[in-house]
Amino acid sequence: MTRRNRGTSVVVMNEEPWECKICSTIYKDPNAKLLECQRCKDHFCIKCLNKSKPEYDLLSKSDSMWFCVPCRKIVEEHIVTDLKIEARCKEIMANYEQRIQLLELAVDTKCDETRVREIVEESIIKNSCDKDNDQRNS
Repeated sequence: MTRRNRGTSVVVMNEEPWECKICSTIYKDPNAKLLECQRCKDHFCIKCLNKSKPEYDLLSKSDSMWFCVPCRKIVEEHIVTDLKIEARCKEIMANYEQRIQLLELAVDTKCDETRVREIVEESIIKNSCDKDNDQRNS
């Protein structure tokens, strides 16, 4: 039996028949043309899908995935959701990268030994000037 599975046509040589999800026809013929939904794994004959043999051949030989109508709607909704999530993740990552750069700059600034010495010296000078002013005012 030939069926489309993960972008390829697969010849299945087993005893187990396959049932079309729509018409409930049982297919035992190894040459029966069925498509398998990549999401729900149900099988559909090309007659119920209104697919011609050339359409089936094209679908069975392509690398694209095939989904039945109910699953296609769900997959399309998931794609839209995934795109929104991806955009939001990019925003979050850009925000984090910006915050990390600011933190790195702050760490570099605060840990600069020369700058720390300058601040300490300015503080000592200011304190010394303040004490001198206090003594003069007393």
